Amino acid sequence: MQNDPQDIPRFLDEMKEGYDAVFGWRKERKDATIRSLLSRIANKIVKIVFAYPFHDVGCSARIVKREFLVNLQLYGELHRIMPVLIYLKGAKIGEIIVKHRERYKGESKYGFERIIKTVVDIITVKFLSSYGTRPAYVFGTFGLGSLFISGLALIGSAYKKIFLGVFVHRDPLFLIAIFFGLVGIQFIMMGLLAELQVRTYFESQGKPIYEVKNIEKY
Repeated sequence: MQNDPQDIPRFLDEMKEGYDAVFGWRKERKDATIRSLLSRIANKIVKIVFAYPFHDVGCSARIVKREFLVNLQLYGELHRIMPVLIYLKGAKIGEIIVKHRERYKGESKYGFERIIKTVVDIITVKFLSSYGTRPAYVFGTFGLGSLFISGLALIGSAYKKIFLGVFVHRDPLFLIAIFFGLVGIQFIMMGLLAELQVRTYFESQGKPIYEVKNIEKY
């Protein structure tokens, strides 16, 4: 066991300060150099992508109130970034430095394949947290961008035809205009379909797009 059980009372004491969750920070890690380096890179990515203010998203020493775990769906490797999911739920979070021991038995299963899965999960969570209830925004952005490129290519093709006498069947710009035009239309249609699916999902099941932590009565 690399985490020290003697840190448990410290977590409980910190929770008494009114936190919804307290995460550990292995400030002095005892892992192999390559694993520590990969972990620092992962933490940096998480900090940039989610504006995550804490230091060690992979530390398994943590304590969380039950209400933030009941409806928490963990697919794939999402358990590795569970602190991020709790942070995105709006929990009040504390952090303490914990002890970390060297691994004397067993082998780490932390490899390149797991890193790829974690990166994919980070992208998925970022998309769902930012556009989960408004997918038309992201698809529409790509769609309009593609249509803009298509328009520029079409203008260039028309210029070459009118002033240079280059026929469209010999002009790659015309093919580029058609390609990006079709791609843009597909992106916009995908956005509209995704928007309909999201609305159907929430409205048919009567699910709100928000969560209520508590209700204050005055």
